[in-house]
Amino acid sequence: MTQPNDNYDSLYDDMNDCNNSLIVPFKNIINEAFLEDISTKTKTQLAIKRKNGEFVGNYAVYGYAKTADKKLIADDYAATIVVTIFEYKLVGYNELQIADMLNNAGIPSPAEYKKASGGKYATPFAINEKSLWTPKAIKRILTNRVYIGYLEQGKRTKASYRVKKFFYQPKEAWSIHENNHEPIINKYDFELVQELLLKDTRVSIEGGQLHLFSGVTVCGHCGQPMTVKTTKKGNGKAYIYYVCSTHKRYKSCKNISINSDSLEKYTLLSISKQVEGLLSANEITSNIGLDDLKSRKKSALEGMIEKLLQSMQEYNGYLVKSYAHMVDGVISQSEYELFRNDFRRKIDDAEKHISHLQAEIARLEDDVRSRELVERFKSFGNITELNRRIVVGFIHSIIIYSSNEMEIRLRYESEFSYVPKFDYSTATASLATDMSYSAMQERLVV
Repeated sequence: MTQPNDNYDSLYDDMNDCNNSLIVPFKNIINEAFLEDISTKTKTQLAIKRKNGEFVGNYAVYGYAKTADKKLIADDYAATIVVTIFEYKLVGYNELQIADMLNNAGIPSPAEYKKASGGKYATPFAINEKSLWTPKAIKRILTNRVYIGYLEQGKRTKASYRVKKFFYQPKEAWSIHENNHEPIINKYDFELVQELLLKDTRVSIEGGQLHLFSGVTVCGHCGQPMTVKTTKKGNGKAYIYYVCSTHKRYKSCKNISINSDSLEKYTLLSISKQVEGLLSANEITSNIGLDDLKSRKKSALEGMIEKLLQSMQEYNGYLVKSYAHMVDGVISQSEYELFRNDFRRKIDDAEKHISHLQAEIARLEDDVRSRELVERFKSFGNITELNRRIVVGFIHSIIIYSSNEMEIRLRYESEFSYVPKFDYSTATASLATDMSYSAMQERLVV
């Protein structure tokens, strides 16, 4: 039987032996270098795979499956659950409520689903023998950009193969690939969810979904969120009001209060008119091949940027040559300074021109985004009643100045469109009958 460790046995070998005392430490150094080399090569190989957009994890993230060629494809069952989680968040449920609903429905958690699928899965997040859905698990899903097609890897590493503890790397060191695989969630919904996660919202007294405008209404005087106040009249009916949170807590702002029904009526009317206008604009532009024109213009702008970059490289080369000519005495110092100033001016002009061209490309991309928003608006059809999904999809914020005066910031194009301050109590009827798309556009402040 062959003995391990190069036939060295510390129980029987005499370290006083000159051979052992010299050879064993030397072999340990060689073995250490060998292991270090293997570790370096492994890290390098993984880095190359990450750079090529290959998924190098042992297990695909919940919602996806890993193919033989190290790519991610949607897992039909788990992807449906991911979509459901995002929908629950968009309509107003918090992470705890979503976790409870999934557990009550018997939906297996990510860990249990992987085990049921035949994988030998282990996770540091499991605290019980059977893993259940938790608020933290829901939030990990809601904030993971893998669901919009991003592959983000290399987030943590080890200092050495001898150290078991991982440490997290800065985002600049991550390997990030956009459009790496089929998205489960569209970017618009994902961005909405990230915004909703940052808002301070409260659920209704009954413990169900959020109030319709929670996290959306803002006091027009102090800029703080409005909070919900519920009162009951003699008939037992509950009435919902939005009041200034600063006044409610410190009495240091105006006592602004607006009835939820009044706010809903005006908001519904404003959104309906905005959608009507957007669809009309879309019908006009969709017939002239606008997307093709934008694509050709973008290619032309990128070509101009490439030529300007080449020119800048040439000017820098001329600067170096003119300096060398001055040193060699071919030109005088005053002539060199003339050349230097001229080339530097040309480089500065080229940089400014490139900046303008890049801004133009960004504007074109924003226009494409606005067309995407139009398509989303079309999916709502004729809106006759508001729900939480429509409110967060159309509205960034509603600024309340008084019970009759408010301002709505609508989501549209790269900037927010504004419906100016409006007296709900005196002009609702005229708005409903007179405000056409052109009239709305005249009143918008973009």
